[in-house]
Amino acid sequence: MAEKSTFSEKDFRSYIKIRTALGKAAGDILEELRTVSPGTAPSRATVFRWAKHFSTGKTSVEDARGKVKKPPVTDNKMVSHVQRLVDEDPRVSSHFIAETLDISSSSVLRILKHKLGYTKVCARWVPHFLTEENKRCRVTFAQRLLKIYDGCDQKRLDEIVTGDETWVYFFEPKRKAQNKAWIKKGANAPRIVRKSRSGKKVLYTIFYNTKGVIFQKPREKGRSITGVYYKEKVLAGIVRYYKRARPTTGLKGIKLLHDNAPAHKSKVVKEYLEEENFETLPQSSLLS
Repeated sequence: MAEKSTFSEKDFRSYIKIRTALGKAAGDILEELRTVSPGTAPSRATVFRWAKHFSTGKTSVEDARGKVKKPPVTDNKMVSHVQRLVDEDPRVSSHFIAETLDISSSSVLRILKHKLGYTKVCARWVPHFLTEENKRCRVTFAQRLLKIYDGCDQKRLDEIVTGDETWVYFFEPKRKAQNKAWIKKGANAPRIVRKSRSGKKVLYTIFYNTKGVIFQKPREKGRSITGVYYKEKVLAGIVRYYKRARPTTGLKGIKLLHDNAPAHKSKVVKEYLEEENFETLPQSSLLS
């Protein structure tokens, strides 16, 4: 065994090519190369990459990437160019920046992370954007609830039942890497409105308390939530649950928290809640 390896990169690749053709595993080839050329053998990642390359029927031992390594560049002028590209599009990829400025990807990442203090995060999905007025309404509503439950114990929280209607999709869209954006350290992640999902879906009504879900019901396809449906199929189901779970006290002390959707505030629903002595908490048009 020679002390110093005299093999070139192409020699190593040719060896990997032949051994792969003979059915040798990449791990075994790596050990053989380390035995023949200790200290200068290709890395594990390189051996496995080329073994995979040849196992797919490819025969060339030329670097598949075909790119000459670019020297690192992090001077002030280049830093300002990178900053300009990020300012123009916070979601720009490091690969695009490297191609545009003709520098290595490692230089781009070094500038972004160490010189400019950027990190890349996924944009946060939100159901919809809120105006300042929307936010003030939510704060006011929350303060009203806090006042009602000021200093309350767990038992009082257990008495709240809340829920709403929601679409349940057969397939959920994946979170895309394209939503990632470069932000400064400590800055808030950008937000994007969740796009409508396609495919089959079912409209579910779900209610729960501190113990978990107590009622759920899918709506028939093509049918909407009306006041009569909400009373007879949803509220009646919740009432039955509490009368079974609390045969002595029933709905006593139980408080309903739902939004003021048209079906929820319909006359037939209001009359039913009064009839059952089912208390409701203050509603907000921005609760959901």
